[in-house]
Amino acid sequence: MRVDVLRFFLFHDPNWDWRTIDWDRDVEYATQQLGFLNATETNLTPFARRGGKLILYAGGADPVVPLADTVNYYEGVAKAMGGIEKTKEFARLFIAPGMGHCGGGRGPNRFDPLPALDEWVTQGSPPAKLPASYQTAAKVFRPRALCPYPEVARTRTTDTSKGSSDFVCVANPL
Repeated sequence: MRVDVLRFFLFHDPNWDWRTIDWDRDVEYATQQLGFLNATETNLTPFARRGGKLILYAGGADPVVPLADTVNYYEGVAKAMGGIEKTKEFARLFIAPGMGHCGGGRGPNRFDPLPALDEWVTQGSPPAKLPASYQTAAKVFRPRALCPYPEVARTRTTDTSKGSSDFVCVANPL
C-alpha cells in the first residue's frame, strides 16, 4: 500500500496518519529523502543517444506500485521518444501477470532480466521475451515467457511442461 511507503520509508513512524500531511512541508521533505522514487522524466533522449539499454518490469499484482503507473510511464516515454517501436530500440517493459512487488504473488515470480540486458548491450540483441516461472519455497513450476509491452504471451498448446519456449508474443487483444 502506498501509504505504508510514506509511513515506514519516509517518516519512519508506524503510527503516521496520512490525514496529517502538511503539503507545504512534507512534499519538499519527501523529495529530499526519497527523490529517487520520483522518476517522472519521459524524455530519455540523452540515455538513448549514449547507447543506453533499459529493461523495466512490473508485477501485475503489485500492491505498492500499481501496474497502471508503470505502463503510463512507459507510454509517456514512448510518446516523448517517437512511439513504441522507437522506444523498444532502447527500452522494454515486461509485465509479470500475478506477480507482487518485486516478486511473490500467484503468477510468474522468478526471472532474471540481467542476462537479457547483457546480451542486448554486448551483442545488440534486444530481448524478444524473458523466461519466467512461478516458484514456491520448494518447487519451481509453470514456466512461461514474459513479453515486451504491449505484447502478451500466449501458449501454443495446453502442455505447460514445454516451458517458456512454448509461448509466443502476440499483440495484446485489449
